[in-house]
Amino acid sequence: MKRIGGPGEVIRFGAFEADTRTGELRKQGLRIKLQEQPFQILGLLLVRPGELVTRDELRSKLWSADTFVDFEHGLNKAVNKLREALSDDSEAPRFIETLPRRGYRFIAPVIRDAAEPASLPAEPREAPASQPSLVQTRSPHRGRWRTPALVLLLVALALPASALLFRLVRSRGSPVAATLSAAPIRSLAVLPLENLSGDKSQEYFADGMTEELITDLGQLRTLRVISRTSVMHYKRTTEMLPQIGRELGADAIVEGAVLRSGGRVRITAQLIDTRTDRHLWAQAYERDLRDVIAMQDEVARDIADEIRIKLSPRERARLAGSRPVNPKAHEAYLKGLYYWNQFTEADVKKSFGFFLQAIQADPRYALGYTGLANYYGVMYVDFRASRIDSCPKAESAALKAVELGPSLAETHHSLGAIRLFCDWNWQSAGSELQRALQLNPSYAEAHRVYAAFLLSQGREEEATVEIARAVENDPMSADINGMAGWVYFETRHYDQAIEQYQKMFQIDPKRAGALYGLGDVYAQQGRIDLAIREYREAVELSGGQPGASPELAYAYALAGRRREAFAVVKQMKQMPKAVSALDWATVYIALGDKRQALAWIEKAYKSHDSQIVFLKANPAFAPLRSDPRFQDLLRRAGL
Repeated sequence: MKRIGGPGEVIRFGAFEADTRTGELRKQGLRIKLQEQPFQILGLLLVRPGELVTRDELRSKLWSADTFVDFEHGLNKAVNKLREALSDDSEAPRFIETLPRRGYRFIAPVIRDAAEPASLPAEPREAPASQPSLVQTRSPHRGRWRTPALVLLLVALALPASALLFRLVRSRGSPVAATLSAAPIRSLAVLPLENLSGDKSQEYFADGMTEELITDLGQLRTLRVISRTSVMHYKRTTEMLPQIGRELGADAIVEGAVLRSGGRVRITAQLIDTRTDRHLWAQAYERDLRDVIAMQDEVARDIADEIRIKLSPRERARLAGSRPVNPKAHEAYLKGLYYWNQFTEADVKKSFGFFLQAIQADPRYALGYTGLANYYGVMYVDFRASRIDSCPKAESAALKAVELGPSLAETHHSLGAIRLFCDWNWQSAGSELQRALQLNPSYAEAHRVYAAFLLSQGREEEATVEIARAVENDPMSADINGMAGWVYFETRHYDQAIEQYQKMFQIDPKRAGALYGLGDVYAQQGRIDLAIREYREAVELSGGQPGASPELAYAYALAGRRREAFAVVKQMKQMPKAVSALDWATVYIALGDKRQALAWIEKAYKSHDSQIVFLKANPAFAPLRSDPRFQDLLRRAGL
């Protein structure tokens, strides 16, 4: 059996390791059955990652001359066996890429160790300074952690910290790095990092690390980074990377994996130009959990260097200035973020406990306070909690977050949203949201809320520009597309509004809000039959009662079907808590009863209804615009 690799090497990739001394393939320490010939093919690919290994090379090294007739069949069979062992897919490969009629290429990040001999270890080997490969070499005992038990054992034996920490230095002059496309990379997507722990309960950690890396990269002004919501659509996808790039509008994609074991975390990442399907760069990183933020910053810096983005002194200082994080606070925050992103009322409530745990573990952890501020804010705006209970708590948490994390876009975004919807403090809302976008120009949610602010101020053209940026940065988000539909509706760009609501529904067919939005547009266009159809489908989808739907009452009234409209109004009066004051106002506007409509708007003002922010722009209120009472109400609201 020919030896592949250096004498006694262990070559790692993803969750796997190939031991060339014993001829074994292992996954997370468990041996995987693999015949000799497929293992030899794997070894040849591993020692030349990112390079084409031709079929002729494989034949000359692994097949004797007298087996030429059977070579094609034998090679295909051996590669299929290898892919089966790695759970790899030839159509969407993570490890072995086929170059038709030419050969194969190993495309995942690779780490090479010297295998441990039976006797005492030799002195550590240093990697050659000009190593022409993506393979990263480290010493036999540097970073040799496979299980939490081994880490604990090393700590217990009081080995120096340097014996636990390895640093992988990227190889310059790599043949893969040399394939960097001449066209500059201006947009980037980070696909969900794969959870290599094998434990589904650790998904929150992989998802959280993905989101934090997106946030770090989003701080770079010359790079547009796709937001979390959109990339999560491609979790465990088999779609080809060039296709994903086209769908997201991303010139390049970062994909990789994360593994947490004991008090350590390791990330592997690779960069692919989606326009050429070229692998540009690969690297692996490992740190103590306290240094995980610094590690993510290092990944972001390395990616920026690789795609030749010139960092400003401020950006470089920001990415180099991370302080150690309390592991308990960070873990609790990531768990809270995981439930928050599910965005059901039950999950949002569950996130609250974890955000609280984060600040209990570290009272100076800014993102924990941001989580609490967002929780109280969304409970008021989206789940109709009492303003008296929610808004003061939201404001207090947001102010604390900004105090502790003035350089974090998330803290300013939260405070800006609370100033807008809770306080109607227009000047502060605008300045805080602008600050968030200065710190993270790719922050789609901040673009979305800033568009709402601009709409509230009657700055309609600016609002449409801002919401377009939000969609560009988060094209697969149902919420972002729904907000775009609303902005275009309020600015009377009805065809664009229809397009955005239809896209929202395509992304998430369970979103009744898309159908309500379409109904609103059709009603303003005078296409009342279509509006009624959309409203009925929306009520059915949301599990509501058609007989108590203010939207249907509004549409019937616009159509002159007053008997049907009043029948719905009668049902609405029996369910007062299910209908907002502004919904009542729109119904009475359509019925031509301005007095009742203004009375309901006054109630909305006195109860501090968050939707008052859209009162000035909403076309449904156009019949009241010239009324002095309506103008007085706008003045009192600061609009």
